Amino acid sequence: MAFENYTQLPHLAPRPFWIAARVIVLAFTLGLIGWLLTGNHLALTVLWSLCIPLLPALWFVAPGLWRNVCPMAFLNQLPRELGFTRGERRPEALRTWAYPISIAVLLAAIALRPLLFNGSARASALLLAAALVAAFLGGLVFKGKSGWCGTFCPLAPVQKLYGQLPTVVVRNEYCSPCVGCQSNCYDFNPTAKLASDLYDRDQWGAGHRRFFAGIYPGFVLGYFTFAQFGFRGLIGFPLLSLGLFATIHAFTNATAYVLVVVWGMAAFATYYAFATPAVLHALGIVAPVTANAVEGVVALAALCAIVASVRHERAWRRVRAEDDVVRVADGGESLRAQIADAGLPAVIEQASGRRFLVQSKQTLLEAIENSGLHIETGCRMGMCGADPVLVVEGAEHMSPPGPEERSTLDRLGLAGRCRLACSAHVAGPVSISIDPTTVFLAGRVGAEEVRKPEPEPSIRVVIIGNGASGMSAAEHLRGRDPNASITVVSEEGHNFYNRMGIGRLIYGRSGLHSLALLEDSWYEEQRVDVWLNTRVNTIDRDAKAIVIATGETLPYDALVIATGASAAPLQTPGIEREGTFVLRTAGDAMNLRHWSQTHDAKRAVVAGGGVLGVEAADALRQLGIATTLIAREERLMERALDSESSVLLQRFLETSGIAVRTSRTLREVTGDQRVRGVVLDDGETIACDIVLSCIGIRPNAELARAAGLTVNRGIVVDTAMRTSDPAIFAVGDVAEVPGAVGGLWPVGKKQGEIAAATIAGEESRYVETHTMMHLKLAGIDVKCFGDVSSGRDDHRHLTGSTDPGSRWRRVVVRDGQIVGGVFVGESEVARTVAKALSGEEEHASVLAVLTS
Repeated sequence: MAFENYTQLPHLAPRPFWIAARVIVLAFTLGLIGWLLTGNHLALTVLWSLCIPLLPALWFVAPGLWRNVCPMAFLNQLPRELGFTRGERRPEALRTWAYPISIAVLLAAIALRPLLFNGSARASALLLAAALVAAFLGGLVFKGKSGWCGTFCPLAPVQKLYGQLPTVVVRNEYCSPCVGCQSNCYDFNPTAKLASDLYDRDQWGAGHRRFFAGIYPGFVLGYFTFAQFGFRGLIGFPLLSLGLFATIHAFTNATAYVLVVVWGMAAFATYYAFATPAVLHALGIVAPVTANAVEGVVALAALCAIVASVRHERAWRRVRAEDDVVRVADGGESLRAQIADAGLPAVIEQASGRRFLVQSKQTLLEAIENSGLHIETGCRMGMCGADPVLVVEGAEHMSPPGPEERSTLDRLGLAGRCRLACSAHVAGPVSISIDPTTVFLAGRVGAEEVRKPEPEPSIRVVIIGNGASGMSAAEHLRGRDPNASITVVSEEGHNFYNRMGIGRLIYGRSGLHSLALLEDSWYEEQRVDVWLNTRVNTIDRDAKAIVIATGETLPYDALVIATGASAAPLQTPGIEREGTFVLRTAGDAMNLRHWSQTHDAKRAVVAGGGVLGVEAADALRQLGIATTLIAREERLMERALDSESSVLLQRFLETSGIAVRTSRTLREVTGDQRVRGVVLDDGETIACDIVLSCIGIRPNAELARAAGLTVNRGIVVDTAMRTSDPAIFAVGDVAEVPGAVGGLWPVGKKQGEIAAATIAGEESRYVETHTMMHLKLAGIDVKCFGDVSSGRDDHRHLTGSTDPGSRWRRVVVRDGQIVGGVFVGESEVARTVAKALSGEEEHASVLAVLTS
């Protein structure tokens, strides 16, 4: 049995259909409210004897249909759809009590029906209007559906009780993309919702769901017998129902899942046993035979649902293994025996004991993330080494490592027993550990415990900068020359870290240590001497030495300048005010997070529509700050994406709660001592507490310029990475070499390797390569590389999508060779095309697949 989430379900109708349906249902509801306000008792009959009794049947058969057209859901999602929601996270107290609040409101409304609402049209109108207003306000303030549909809506507990085994599963057409506003979301995966709730490790929430299921049949009976028993029945029957539920659960083998379904279907059948005659009477049908037939159909449907629940739970336990999480059995039970019935390749993560399945074509990293486990990520291309995992068992069931992954594992000292999760695919049972301590200890298995005396240095190499290019130079130089003296000088106070992950320092709870790419012991083992928090003042080319700010000197035989680049500052009046930031280093990210917390920042403006600006805006959004992204260009990431993919990206950001303004610039930053807002070039004013500049970079070439090296925008180098001084090299963002694209990790890494090879006396030249840019946001997968221009006559474009409106791919071909591509939500196709560009696959065979 499949438990597909909404992204895997087909669209049953185009978007305009759903918009029209929502408008019609809302218009009907508003018309009904207006009719009720006139005091007309016929309106009461339409509401309570026709409309309301139809809803449980709809929730039983196709709950997703109702959740797509519900007028409360429509108003709740309207602020998000139109881009003016504040998108805040719920406070902890509301997250804790949301479901009990919805139950209490539901029971109170039902209890008041015989006393108030059944006899008062105006009171009923006010009840409906209050629900619509509350739903709208919830969407205005809180993100996703967390402000109403999934939490506070009093109808939601009944929907989920009746509709967790839907006859027809209708895809959620609202949450594109999902913003993770709640756990075990019904709209994300309706067929797995109930089991996920009941067997959630958070038994606080699971207890609420069992409680509601336990009392509800009694409450339904108490409501319909109110005329006979009054409040004694409305209180006594639910308590009797709950007691019976608890007793059977305690003294039989019946699972909570099956019991909840049984009690839910008992409530369903009880409701229609009483409501059917009233509905038929309202329709003018008085034949008792018809009522008996309807009640019989309802009872049979409820019985079928109960029988199906047993099979459904078994399938859920087998495939999901308690929401994809189980404990590894003790006593040495073999891995293969544990997962023989899984049906798909399965992985057990030893550190946590969790088990999860790997879908077809997923990387191990994607499977780990889908399982709910936390693992650090970086370039997702096997180059940075942010996501190593220890393979405990089942290495033969994993795809072989490619050249980039092998190189990175060698650098980390993890080759042999470890893999990079972003590069590995799984074809059979595998046991792994993602615990960083376990992983890096595995890399040192067999290492010598007694250090050998250090040899006389063959050459003295000083590297200024400990980013990707500088550390690549150190790594490859050590591999080529075991006797070289290598000293790395860094102005930052941190060892080599995953600069691509600094956004997590803005919204995440972990510190910089989580981004470290090398264990501290690596530097000692590789005999790389690192001077942190050290500024280089000058380069003395005549003496072949650098002079640091303390007055000390470091002599060199070869010098590698890997000083990178700085964030280009905004040249806007008022930019000097407190609350303006750039984002380039870990220090920038931590300063921004600290300032936002100490100054209670609520709104931010990000200037820059490139990849850094997009990622920064998303990081601020995840911190809970309402964010507006300003792009000078006509579309987001204009240099990297084509128009179709840029539109999808903008739609994703806007539905996530980020406002986007394109073809706009900042004219002024306003405020007193602090930032209070910005004025755009068209006069629009946006209130904000933070202005973050992500408009580009400028190479840190001042040191080289002062030393008399040839500098244009960056330090001019040849293809061997030599500057105008043959003893000095430049790599990474600070280097200016024909064919290189500044700001990309793979380019800097390769240039560091070329510089190391040249220093070691090898003939090596940098050549332009196809590098992939990967936008790293949760909820959308965007990759692009090479030439994706639309206007060249010699280019052929293979475009299309398996899911128009949410996916897109453009593969650019020239003379039968793939020269570039852009992909949204097509990660497997992107990986296949990337293999063609790297020479791992034949272009012709890849093109044959793409055109088939």
